This record gives sequence, structure tokens and C-alpha cells, in this order.
Amino acid sequence: MTVSRALADKPGVAAETKQRVLESARRLGYTVNPEGRAPAREIASTIGVLVNNIGSEYAGEIIDGISNILDVANYDIVIFNPYRMRRDPNDYVIQVCQYAIDGLLIAAANRLQSQSVNYLEQMIRQHFPVVFIDQRVADSTVPCVTAQNWQGAYDATRYLIQLGHRRIGFIAGPHTESPSGERHAGYQDALTQNGIPYDDLLIRNGDFARQSGYIAAQSLLAMDEPPTAIFASNDPMAFGVYKAIQQTGKRIPEDISVIGFDDIGLSADIHPTLTTVRQPLREMGRVGAQMLLDTLRVRDHPPVAMMELRTSLILRDSCAPLR
Repeated sequence: MTVSRALADKPGVAAETKQRVLESARRLGYTVNPEGRAPAREIASTIGVLVNNIGSEYAGEIIDGISNILDVANYDIVIFNPYRMRRDPNDYVIQVCQYAIDGLLIAAANRLQSQSVNYLEQMIRQHFPVVFIDQRVADSTVPCVTAQNWQGAYDATRYLIQLGHRRIGFIAGPHTESPSGERHAGYQDALTQNGIPYDDLLIRNGDFARQSGYIAAQSLLAMDEPPTAIFASNDPMAFGVYKAIQQTGKRIPEDISVIGFDDIGLSADIHPTLTTVRQPLREMGRVGAQMLLDTLRVRDHPPVAMMELRTSLILRDSCAPLR
């Protein structure tokens, strides 16, 4: 609100603060779009939510959790979803500041381009309330909520090892996202702690989309000695793995085991049902929203917190002992 008032040359902003805002705007190349700015309120009651791929089950569950908390607190939600549109994500971050919002919840922040990340860092330095969801933030002063990504991946890999599998393929997510690295580390640590050498040849990279899981699985299955199990680091990529396996004529789990990560609704409906790691997406949304409300209540001395929520391994029909 302070930034919006300063840029609009409205009263109620200290001269020194206004000068700092204008200097930051010039440095970032920021310009005000009066027609695109929502009307300012004397008392703001709106939270911005910046989220990737709003149509996905993953995003839907997080938003549902956010809504559970903010509805009770009488806050409205403005959702920003720039990632599938042909516009600079920085435009959306700028647009966030043009709205009369109290604070911002951000999911999958590392998908933003570097200019946008710089803009967000500037917002944080100006004490604009921000909370990150499902993303560990290097700046320890920024509140964030994540799941036990390392532990969940460790448990999934250890389960496959207990079933007798030794050649376990792994499909990683984007290297820019902290959950991807943590799940990869959990997979690797489970192997080494059980006396199984880590093999780069069994690793493929994906982008958390189903098609990338399909392409990665095709590559793994084409190996001279293909894996007997595949661990995809999210459920949509695991669904892509299903397609690739079924096209070869092999059976799940009789010929190859598959495990995912997320436990979105479709994982219990697909055939065979998917063994996966459940991360509490709705709870992450709820906790993130509550963190933001807590920050708003003590804006001068906001609470600093990093909360990691428990994951659990959900056993279904897609894994079997090695034959």
C-alpha cells in the first residue's frame, strides 16, 4: 500500500520513504500503469497469490488451503498466474504492487525470471509481507513453508530397496526449484546408505509435467539394462511413466515398479493405483496463509519462520517385489 501511494503521489507517505520508493522504481525500470491499478482502499483486505499452472490439482489444493484461512479472516484473494502466458513474469510482479493488497503468497518462486526475483527481493527489503509456499528461500528472514522433501524421497527409495530393487531410475524436477534438489538428495542418500552405488546413468531430468515424465521414462526403458523400478519426483511425471511403460507392453508392477510424489487425487484413480509420497498441499496453503496473517499483525517485527510439514508414504498397487 505504501509503495502504491508513493508511486501515485498520494498523501500519507513520508518524504524519505517516498524518495526511496521512487529511486527503487527508477533503478528497476518500473513504470506505473494507472489504468491497470486497482483502486486503493483506506483499509486493504486482499492477499495476492502468485502460483504456477492454476489448472493443476497441485495448485488447486494449495489455493484451497489458502482460502480456508483467508475466508475466515475476511480477506479476498487475487490470483496471479503468469507462467503459461507470453508475458514477462516481471509484469505480473509489478502488477501485484499496483493492486491494493496487504501481502503476497508465492508458490514455486524460482520459476520467476531473474528480473522478477530481483523485484521480489526489493519488496522484501521494503518489508512488504511475503510468504513462500513449497519453496525454501535462501534469505532466512523470509517466512516459508515446505514439505519434508528429503525424507519423503528417502522413504520412497528405501521402500523400493526393501522390495529388492537395485536399479532404480529417478526422474528429477527442475534444478532451479529447492524441492527437486531435496528429493534428489533423499533418493541418493537412501541408495548409498543401503550399499547401492549411485549411478548417474539412471537419472533423467523433467519439469514436473506429465510429458517430461513420459520422455524421461522412454529414455530409461531404452537402456541396455533398464531399471526395474522408476521413482518420479512428482505424480504427473509418474503418470507419464505409466504411458511409456504401457507402450512397451510391460506391466505395472509385475515387470516394473513405479512410485510418485504428491498424492494428488488422480493417483488413487489411475490403474494400477499409484504408490506415492503424500505431501500435505492443503495444509501447506493453510500454514502459509496463517504465516502471512501473523506477519501482518506484527508488521514492525514480523515473525521469522521456516516450517517443514511431514510427508508420508502411501502404499498402493504400482510397486511389487523384484522377481
